[in-house]
Amino acid sequence: MKISSLTNPVLNRWINNKFIRNVSVMMYGTAIAQMIAMIIVPVLSRIYQPDQLGVFSLYVSIITLFSVIASFRYEVAIVLPKDEDEATRIFLLSCIITVLLSAVLLIFCLFFDDSIARLFGSPELKKWLIWVPISVCAMGLYQCLNYWSTRQKQYKRMSKSLVGRQGSIASTQIAAGSSGFASMGLIGGQIVGQVIASAIWLFQTWRENSSLFKRNFKVDQLRQAARKYSEFPVYSTPQTLVNSLSQNLPIFMLSYFYGSAVIGLYSLGLRLIQFPVTLVAQSVRQVLLQRISEARQDEINLNAMFKKFTVTLALIALLPSLFIVVFGPQLFKIILGTEWMEAGVYASWMVIWMFLSFISAPALVLMTVFGLQRRLLIYETLLMTARFGALFVGGTYFSVVNCIAMFTLVGVVFNTYLIASMLKASKERVRKYGG
Repeated sequence: MKISSLTNPVLNRWINNKFIRNVSVMMYGTAIAQMIAMIIVPVLSRIYQPDQLGVFSLYVSIITLFSVIASFRYEVAIVLPKDEDEATRIFLLSCIITVLLSAVLLIFCLFFDDSIARLFGSPELKKWLIWVPISVCAMGLYQCLNYWSTRQKQYKRMSKSLVGRQGSIASTQIAAGSSGFASMGLIGGQIVGQVIASAIWLFQTWRENSSLFKRNFKVDQLRQAARKYSEFPVYSTPQTLVNSLSQNLPIFMLSYFYGSAVIGLYSLGLRLIQFPVTLVAQSVRQVLLQRISEARQDEINLNAMFKKFTVTLALIALLPSLFIVVFGPQLFKIILGTEWMEAGVYASWMVIWMFLSFISAPALVLMTVFGLQRRLLIYETLLMTARFGALFVGGTYFSVVNCIAMFTLVGVVFNTYLIASMLKASKERVRKYGG
């Protein structure tokens, strides 16, 4: 009886905690999606060769580079306004920009496919470039819908969409690879899964909010919303583009210095260590943005909230990260096979950078809420420059392992600085505004 009386209030507070509940819903869907992706990795490693994974990684890097800025980052502003009509106009504006950018990319890929393929040193990539605009459009709309659903607190729908998308991708990649379609299975699976997930989600959202969308689809009001939140395309878009380019630099530069097989090893190693990071970080980031936005409006102490979330994420990630550092190569050998053991060596270095990147999520959210897009742009530009220098020097003079180690060191230094600087900024806010 005594244990029960002590435990129940604690359990009830845990269950009734809105933040924990929302994160749990998101984590449930993300966990299933990531579990699907994780389960198929040993299958993919035995169906596809490293060079085939290399071509796939190049394609994904290209579409990622453009999809993250497909709506000029207006989608991030969807969660910020108190007024629902204003948020709706930002959502519509984001979708329109995404479609227009994809149309421009289509023209570009039609006329310059040869040049792009030669630039990346991958002739096989040429036949897939025509699909880049479709992938970018689907992924861009998916992001807009993601932020819209975050505002509406539709976390269950977001979780279901994640599972459906990953299930479609996995089934297509395995089926096509088993039939001997090489890179077609990997890239085709990515395209099919993303298009299906985005189309279903878009249909559901339109069915429920069509009257709201029609009421706010007015050119003058859309222009007004574009001007009001212009800091996002002006500062956040180049910052995000620089960040995306920075994240994908290893794919492009390792391909140049070491070949497509190394890209395959690197990308698979990164993919495996990103599973646990994505499982928690993606769920937390979506809920955290909405929670901190509310906290700012209610003048809650953001400094205390920031420290709490950062420390919590660090405790979650510490032991798994240490395990990969120590046992990475052996783990990859057991799971993927002997020929993939080198990917484990890469992962044992990269996980150090991923750990710091993981716990810096609250810092990045806080910068968005504080409107520090210009500061973040400068940070990302310096980070990309440092990463380029590390990869260039490493690729020119050292082995691939040493090159990846140098790249990791840059990530550790910059993420540590980001967390420390936002801790200082949040403290200054408390002293200045008492919030």
